[in-house]
Amino acid sequence: SSDKDLGLVAIKFSHGDKVVEREARLMKRVEHEHICRLRDHHLAEGGLCCMVMELLSGGTLHEAIRSAPEKRLREFEGTRLGFHILSALVWMHQKDVIHRDIKPANAP
Repeated sequence: SSDKDLGLVAIKFSHGDKVVEREARLMKRVEHEHICRLRDHHLAEGGLCCMVMELLSGGTLHEAIRSAPEKRLREFEGTRLGFHILSALVWMHQKDVIHRDIKPANAP
């Protein structure tokens, strides 16, 4: 999706509850070059939650591993990606945010 003010975005829909609302509030507090930014969110009647997020073009760590020769990253690439992920996690922890779902599919 594209918007003149937001640029390209990713839109995540889920059934809204307190967990989703809390996630949106936490995402607004955390701004880091290796963390997807939350642009807007809305909880609609019936409990449907819509989160509008920055669209990252690099793909996930899972996709990078899957497309690598022999499904293995080169040492330099693994180290670089690991540093980016860890720097984002350290930043989150400094803001008192703990990511409880670290996995390659969630790591840009």
